[in-house]
Amino acid sequence: MKKIAMIGLKGSGKTCFTTAMAMAMGSGIKLKDGIFNLSFANLQQMAPLMNAYMGMTENRRWPDASDDKNSYDFNSSLALRRVLPFTLLDYPGGWITDPNHMDEMFEEFNECGAIIVLVGADMLRQFINGNNVMFPYFSLLRNFTQNVIQKFEDNGSVFPPTIIAITKSDEFENEGELDKAYEYLKEQFKVIFGPNTNIVSGLTHIKLGNGLKNNEAKIEGDLILKPDFGNLSIPILFSFYAITLTNREKIVAISQNTNNQLREANKALIEAQGKNLFGRLLDRLNGSRKSMDETIKTLRGTVQGTDEQLTKLGKVIDSIEPTLLRGAELYFNGNRINQ
Repeated sequence: MKKIAMIGLKGSGKTCFTTAMAMAMGSGIKLKDGIFNLSFANLQQMAPLMNAYMGMTENRRWPDASDDKNSYDFNSSLALRRVLPFTLLDYPGGWITDPNHMDEMFEEFNECGAIIVLVGADMLRQFINGNNVMFPYFSLLRNFTQNVIQKFEDNGSVFPPTIIAITKSDEFENEGELDKAYEYLKEQFKVIFGPNTNIVSGLTHIKLGNGLKNNEAKIEGDLILKPDFGNLSIPILFSFYAITLTNREKIVAISQNTNNQLREANKALIEAQGKNLFGRLLDRLNGSRKSMDETIKTLRGTVQGTDEQLTKLGKVIDSIEPTLLRGAELYFNGNRINQ
């Protein structure tokens, strides 16, 4: 089962995002080739998120922050066909500033197909407006990211595709503030968005409604928890897109290798068929002809299987792409992929 890691400082909105995303994506979002939706693979994991969701929608209360690492197992489907099971790892904000958890997080990041980093708009607004009270905490997030990427480089590994999502983006007063926030993040996280990083990265912003405020844990404002509102689905779609592209590259490599083997096997069969009657008879008696036929049959089956997988993955990629390109800025080696 593929893993997606989610990190962010305390107060960045991880619990709110997870709750809203999981419940909203249960009903699904319409993509190019059908409805894409998530379902819980473990109903015990669903209970706390369901309770938090009911607290938000019925009692108008923000969920309590979590001090523990949580993992949520999901199944996904596109147009009623199963796509990819995955585990979302939700790390407490305090772990980023705790060196005792660095090794554990690094080991799990090695198993992740994508990473989601959440940053609160309330914190970013302070920075872009000249108030640096929260800057030391933000620096810890940046340094943590740099240290983890360095560990990947030291091990000769490629850092997973990473998307930074600004939560609570309805707090921005105008598009100008949002643009400044994007530029600030790209400047601060050059280790992800800079040239020669060999990292696929993304930027997006999320909101769960309009004019939302926290008044002693009570929700004020217009709460809108829908998968097609406020880019709520984008971090997960980015992660799926990245994982699917990686899987596709692996299967393409398998397909190319298998096709090469099949060509060699067919060549050997043609040579065997060119032998005289006595040679062909010996091949049958010693089993070499049967072995050739079985090898070719197996290789043809593998080629057919990889072709079917590539078709399926291609459909997922094509379906996600338009929504993702509208909802996020995508980068590779510091160059923006979509405009």
